[in-house]
Amino acid sequence: MKTSCSLCLLLILPGQALADPLTAPSALPNSVRPVSPVLQAPEAPSVAPILRMPKPAMNATASDGLRSARETLPASLAPAVRDAILAERRMIAAERLEYRVGPTEVSHLPLAQITGGIPRPIPLAEQLAQNARAQKLIAEEDAAIAQLADGALRERLQANHARRTCKPEARSFNWVREGIVTKVQNQRMCGSCWAFGALGSMESAYQILMGERHDLSEQYLVNNVESAGPWGKCGGSGHAEPADFLIRLGTFSESEFPYSGVPGESWLRPNAPFRALTWGVIPNTTDDTINLDDLKRGLCEHGPLTVSFIAPPQNYIGGVLTRFFPKNQPSDHTVLLVGWDDTERVWIIKNSWGTGWGENAFGDRDGEDFPFGYARVRYGAHRLPTHASWIQPRRTLADGLVMKGTRQTQPSPLIKNFKKRHDAPVVQTGPAPAPDTLRVQDSQKQRIDWTTPGVQTTPMKPLPEPLR
Repeated sequence: MKTSCSLCLLLILPGQALADPLTAPSALPNSVRPVSPVLQAPEAPSVAPILRMPKPAMNATASDGLRSARETLPASLAPAVRDAILAERRMIAAERLEYRVGPTEVSHLPLAQITGGIPRPIPLAEQLAQNARAQKLIAEEDAAIAQLADGALRERLQANHARRTCKPEARSFNWVREGIVTKVQNQRMCGSCWAFGALGSMESAYQILMGERHDLSEQYLVNNVESAGPWGKCGGSGHAEPADFLIRLGTFSESEFPYSGVPGESWLRPNAPFRALTWGVIPNTTDDTINLDDLKRGLCEHGPLTVSFIAPPQNYIGGVLTRFFPKNQPSDHTVLLVGWDDTERVWIIKNSWGTGWGENAFGDRDGEDFPFGYARVRYGAHRLPTHASWIQPRRTLADGLVMKGTRQTQPSPLIKNFKKRHDAPVVQTGPAPAPDTLRVQDSQKQRIDWTTPGVQTTPMKPLPEPLR
């Protein structure tokens, strides 16, 4: 009921809720358009899956009224946003597309600022090698757990706590119905979708394997992943960097490092309690296409997958995304793949643009009491997916209890191979620039102001004692 009431207020008063950030975005540079984030208190973890079945849909009159409210353009809407929505509606009508648009939480932001999933091409041989390493680690952990003297602990770690009803041959499946997908969040003015995608997969895997519901800290990754790979902060990242970081260094809970949407100081804490054992990919071909049946098998075997594709419309409020793009257009956004439906020929994704964007988790049913923030994407549309990966957490949290000597302490061979291919020294063909010029160029590269105008932010400071 609380979620439903919050949603109603957002729908009935969209002009007031977004009045400040939408007043005149066209008058500001793209990188500093204001937004007023709303911090949500982290939900308390539980040790059992939360299973929620859909409520009956509202009658046609009530559902149509709610849909109309979402599509209404309030008078306070900025002219640039209004024009963009109207232009997109004309395009949808002309091309006979199957989705609807209206004001959302991210309508006023530049699309490039709320994307940032930039997976690099990984040769097929390296994908297969990474999966072989992952299966070896999983087998070693299974064998170690089977030899534990503590029978109760051994039984708990060997159990699959989520209902394993996923069958690749089924006509449809949705992991949200199993109650293991965590809440929808808003990445705000930060290209951190890669962090939400990676942790979304790891959070669900915790529930599937151990029956524990955890809300993990994306902010900790945003602040620190750059130390483990060439990207990080709010500038985007691929799939390998956050997964590799979670294996070597881990992360903390959302309550310990709440998300702010503003990159903080890179500061690693010891004893991170949430660590990944390994990660793997759903292999794709040279043209970045993944077989539909392989993707379904991956969803059933590993749970929700981190996937990248061409970003959906920021004004999307429901329906099926049906735009198709050429194969040479790169993907630029990362989300969580949670299910499929062969009847409609759609994938179901969880986005990180807040519950004021998208539709509920069970399709175009505006009347159900479920969080919004999801979308349906026609098979092949938006090049979904060009990359798909999964992360498996360690089933023991204490160092040395099960895994002895197998924990990865260096970047994976996949990242090392990438750096060999892409970090070669640049050959200077002309005269070398003056030292003063180099210093100016280096200083200009660092002049990126990610702060949000009008919002007070306090950098996170190291605690006197490390978290245990």
